[in-house]
This record gives sequence, structure tokens and C-alpha cells, in this order.
Amino acid sequence: WERPEAEEAAWQARLEPLAGHPDRLERELERLVIDQRGRAALAEERLRRLDGELQDREREVASLRERLRPVLAAAGGDVARARARWEEYRRHRQRLRELESELAGLLAVWEAADVAALAARVERARDESLLARQELQRLAEAHAGLPGPEAVDDPAAIDERMRDLNRELEELRQRLRELEETERGLMDQEMEYARHDPINIAAAEEELAGLRRRREELLEEIEALALAHRELRGAAEEYHATYRLRLEQVASRHFARITGRPGRRVCLDEDFRVSVVEPDGTRVLPGQLSQGAQDQLYVAVRVAIGDLLADDARLPFVFDDPFVHCDAERLERIRSTLRELAAERQVLVLSHRPELAAWGQPAEVARDG
Repeated sequence: WERPEAEEAAWQARLEPLAGHPDRLERELERLVIDQRGRAALAEERLRRLDGELQDREREVASLRERLRPVLAAAGGDVARARARWEEYRRHRQRLRELESELAGLLAVWEAADVAALAARVERARDESLLARQELQRLAEAHAGLPGPEAVDDPAAIDERMRDLNRELEELRQRLRELEETERGLMDQEMEYARHDPINIAAAEEELAGLRRRREELLEEIEALALAHRELRGAAEEYHATYRLRLEQVASRHFARITGRPGRRVCLDEDFRVSVVEPDGTRVLPGQLSQGAQDQLYVAVRVAIGDLLADDARLPFVFDDPFVHCDAERLERIRSTLRELAAERQVLVLSHRPELAAWGQPAEVARDG
């Protein structure tokens, strides 16, 4: 098995920056070995699972071949012919089911137990229809204006007309009830007006006009407030994005200088959560960095925040027992950075470590009394 070229290039990109750091290179190699072992174990597990699935499919294929053996034999071993016979069988079976369903519906409508009973019911219905037509003919001859038997040849149209008339009648009744209810309401309102003093129409119109003017004023005020809210929100979002970008740039400059690795960037998301982007584009969370690198990131972000918040005022920086996880090389870079900061502001380093004593002028603590 050969490693894909893309994966090999990714490994080289991860390992090349560590060429001058044997300890970090060794740790990265150990992580790569563990990762490859895990991937190999997953591949073996997947291979076993696929092998089991393949055996299941082979058993299914064998079972299907055994079941289809009689079908193929009837078709002379021709698969296409056997499939055509099967499709024809399915069509006939579906048509049979449809006919059986129609027959069951007819039997249920006519309340017949079987086809013979249905035929008897149909014969009786034909005799009754003939007698009814004869009676209609007799009535039409005896009473002028009545429709003859030919007018009732379309019972569906007659039923539809009757349903329409019934709907119209119900709508008219509902409308009548509504009008009666409205009439009672108007009568009650008239009686209520009669019990009170008459309204001063001129005063009421003047009050209504004042209320309308007040409404227009409130609407204008609402529109102005909404516009101001939108403008303020847009300005706040713009300031937030600009400040975050400036903080990223200043922190990245300090971090690259402290770590001695140009190209490393400090990134802040919309919630100002910190991450580091390596020169190859890999994004790294602070928890993934070594403790020494975390200390360096902390110093870079802290100095950047001080630069931006203080503006023209150069606030002092106080570090209480810092940099405990940094090696000599990192300490020297941090010392160089703090020395540059000390040129423009006061920097206080509180520590019990002797190697930090030469970083600056020792401070004396004076106590009263």
C-alpha cells in the first residue's frame, strides 16, 4: 500500500517547519505514527465488515438463484424471456385484483352475497324500473305539465340540481338569521343612545382630528427611532469588525516577533476567541500549542490590547511570575520584546526566578514604619 501524494505532501508541510526543533519534531512524528496506527485499525475493521457483508450478499445470491431455478427452467434458461413472463404475470395478477375489488364494491352496494344474488337483484331492479316508467307515463298523460319518463333519464343531473337548491336555501336562511341578528343589535344600540345625552358632534370631530394628528406624530417618531437604531447598529458592527481586525494585526506582529517565526498570525472570531494560523494555513487553537507557546501568545495578545485600549496613554504592564514554561530561547525573545516595550512605557516583572533578575532594574518594596 502506498501513501497518497496529497497526504504525503501534507505530512511534509507539517514536518518541515519543525526541522530545527528536534523535540517538537519527535512529538509530531509520534502523533503521526499514532494517527496512522488508528487509521490502519479502522481500515482493518472496515475490511472485516465488508468481508462479512460480501459473504452475506453471496449467500443471498445463492438463495435467489435457487429460487429462480424453476422460473428459468420454464423459460428454457433465457433470462430475458423469464423476465417478460414474470412481467406479464404481474400485469394479469394486478388486473385480477382490480376486477375482484370492483366486484366486491358492486356486491356491497347491492347488498348481494355473490354474483348470482347480484344478478337476481339486477333483474328485480329492471322490472321495478319498467313499472316506474309506466307509472310516470300514466301521470304525465293524466296531468299536463308534468315531465314524462324521458326527463328522468339523467338521475345524476337531477340529484346535483337538488343539492344546489338545498345549498341556496340554507344560504338564504343563514343570511336571514344574520340580518335578524343585525336588526336586534341596531335596535339595542338605538335604545342605548336614547338613554344617554346626545353627542356633541363638533367636539367629537375636533377630538378625532387631534387624535389623528397625534397618531401621525407618533408614526414619524417611530420611523425616526427605527432609522436611528439601524444606523447605530450598523456603526457598532462596523466598529466591532474594525477593532477586531486592528487587534489581530497588532497581536500577530508581536506574536511573530516573540516566537521568531514570521508568517504566524493571530486570528479572532466574531466572539473574540483566539486562534493561531501557521504559515502553511493550518489553524491551531491555544490548547493545541505547547505551554511555552501559549505564554508567548498570551503576552502578544495582552500587549496588543494594551496598545489599542490605551491609545495615546502608555499604561504600565505588570507580569506576576510569568513565563514559567518557556525555554531559554523563548525567554530571550520575550525579554527583547519587553525591552522594546520598556522604551515607551513602564514594565514590571514580579518573579522568584534568578534568571529574570538581570532583565531590568530591581524594584524595592517600602513599608510604612
